Amino acid sequence: MSPHNIMEIIIKREIKYNKDKLQLKCDCERCLSDILAIALNHFPPKYVVNEHLEPYIRVSYEMMHQGKAEILAQITHAAQHVGKNPRCDRMKKVEEAKKEVNE
Repeated sequence: MSPHNIMEIIIKREIKYNKDKLQLKCDCERCLSDILAIALNHFPPKYVVNEHLEPYIRVSYEMMHQGKAEILAQITHAAQHVGKNPRCDRMKKVEEAKKEVNE
């Protein structure tokens, strides 16, 4: 088995669970990956070899750091940033169409 960053698993699940509440402009794989990467940069990694330890790490993280609230705050911030600066082809086309309409 290779090491896994449990924070990545936790944050991916929170993004998936809260996707509707985040009011994402785009929910393509690229935008969701950008949100994940931005959010992950605000947390220290928690590596394990055994993924079955994820529930224990999640519980200990949430108890020690106001975990869930901080995770949601960082995901929301990342989603807002990605919404303002989309890098996917779909959102670039939407932005270009808006510019053409405004001209």
